[in-house]
Amino acid sequence: MKAIGMSARYDHSGPAAGTADEPMRKGWPYSPVTPLVTLAASVPVALVNQLLTHGDSALVATVVRLVGVVMLCTSGWWTGTHKAIGTLIVFVLPAVISVTASHAPDIGAATLVVVNVLLTGLPLAGCLWLWRVRRRHATQ
Repeated sequence: MKAIGMSARYDHSGPAAGTADEPMRKGWPYSPVTPLVTLAASVPVALVNQLLTHGDSALVATVVRLVGVVMLCTSGWWTGTHKAIGTLIVFVLPAVISVTASHAPDIGAATLVVVNVLLTGLPLAGCLWLWRVRRRHATQ
């Protein structure tokens, strides 16, 4: 019996399958909801983790977010540009904001509220944007 490689299992046929203009949709092994739910779930995981560990560790939320980004980047439901923008909104910007706020010498209560709103809102807004972009391209 002939062994079938991973790339041969999924139908990558078609002239524009997987190019920058057209996302590859045929035969992808998981739903487009899976990376988005994983990315959005990192927000409640971070909040629960902060409550349980008294703000000592963000490792669990970071790992969940990294898994979501890997699933997003390996998915065939979005173009490369959409994946890059989604990764920037969902992972990079919150990380930069978090590191900047944690290294600030004196942060006020109002600034802390803005930081927390951004850390909560950016991943959720990024997931919503990715979902809308996918739906828009699916109907074309």
